[in-house]
Amino acid sequence: MHFISHRFSLLGSLTSKTHRKPPKFKIYREHRYSRVFVYGLFIVFIWGLFCAQRSITAFTNFYSNTYSLAPKEILSDEKFLTYLPHSGFHNQRIELENALLLAKQLNRSLILPPLYLGEPLKWYSFDMLYDLLRQRNKTELSYCSRVSSAMCDKYDAWSMLPWNKIYNLNAFQDFLRLHERWSMEPEALKRFNQGTLEGIHYIKDIWKDEIQYIDEPRIQDTRGRYLTRINISELRLQSARIICLGSVFGTHRVTARTDQALQYKNFIRSKLIYSHPSVLSVSKEIIQKLGGLHNYFSIHTRIEDSIFIVNAEENVKGSVNNMLKMLTLGDKNYFRAHGDLLRASHSKGNTAFHRPSLDKCLQLHQDHPTHYPIIYLSTDTPDPLRNTNLTILFHTFPCTFFAGDFRAELTELQKEYNPLDGTNIGKFLVPMVESMVAANGEYFVGTNKSTFSENIRYLHNTFLGRLDPIPLKY
Repeated sequence: MHFISHRFSLLGSLTSKTHRKPPKFKIYREHRYSRVFVYGLFIVFIWGLFCAQRSITAFTNFYSNTYSLAPKEILSDEKFLTYLPHSGFHNQRIELENALLLAKQLNRSLILPPLYLGEPLKWYSFDMLYDLLRQRNKTELSYCSRVSSAMCDKYDAWSMLPWNKIYNLNAFQDFLRLHERWSMEPEALKRFNQGTLEGIHYIKDIWKDEIQYIDEPRIQDTRGRYLTRINISELRLQSARIICLGSVFGTHRVTARTDQALQYKNFIRSKLIYSHPSVLSVSKEIIQKLGGLHNYFSIHTRIEDSIFIVNAEENVKGSVNNMLKMLTLGDKNYFRAHGDLLRASHSKGNTAFHRPSLDKCLQLHQDHPTHYPIIYLSTDTPDPLRNTNLTILFHTFPCTFFAGDFRAELTELQKEYNPLDGTNIGKFLVPMVESMVAANGEYFVGTNKSTFSENIRYLHNTFLGRLDPIPLKY
């Protein structure tokens, strides 16, 4: 959910939305030759369908020529694995990781569903989720990219992309064979199954945490989260050409307990690094604004929804304390410099603080680095300076800055459109930029149980090639 929160309003406020002119319709008078008129309408209708199909085909060809993966051919003895995506971006990313790992362990090619950005489709049981995914397309609303209509209110709320647009999945060419399905219609699987849907092996989940796929059955899992455990070595014996799973979301959904599986998992994660050009360029600009690499530290606080809003105050205090501990391990002067401020900011109702400008902070940090550490804050609240849960953070670290302080740099993302449906996807890329900026901080503190924090932590350790003084996990 962190992915689709205030980021919509953040970029939306940068540029005003283009007003689309409504279509003009001619008003026809009663036609005395009604039969000819009906025939004419029928011909126009058929021609419209033909043009729409050509348009969709053209967009599909555009994507297959620009972002498609190799190999495209289907081998006669090839077997496949696929799954149903759901929820926000980072949950889908975890599903992708698990599916890549499971497909590799099963010695099957992976059929990738599309990536859904924006308004998420939450988890449902297999049959319901498959039906909702099948219905989730913009084919019948293609005119919304050109006109205004009451039917188009949520047209820009989500968009569908191939994963290779965000990650360079060609890096898996020698690791695993990947294919893409452009539609979640069941018929899209026919081309992988000799033109038929017969013989597909479905593993359907009814409960959210129902099925776990284990690579080492001799090791007992005492967590008790999953109701059913499927042995990967036994599933490998399945003769069906296609295995279709429901959800594969969950950090422990597909286990990696053997040395080989762990190597596979580490390889997969090392390749899932953002490669979108605008994400990389905007991230670099913001990092430079913060003084460059090794000049700032990062905190992620998720405080606006689900379990996080209940524990917001406690989580923010924990983040501040953890960052202070890390800084203190590097230089004990940090605690002496900030201990009094931290204690003062714990008092209820103390909301007054002064935040210097970024330029002023850069100068203060250069002159007094222990007194003025620069913090990059990634958060899901739309107005961090007014959120009382964050007061303690701004009190303790006055030189704290967030995405809203870099609107000029983020404006570049407004140039990004999905040519398949005409949707501006810039607002969906903001959290990816935030991930990259936060991950490049000298130290990083996140929010417990947040998949967004978990991904930043991995990127952070990868980019810096080391663990933080306190190796926090999420």
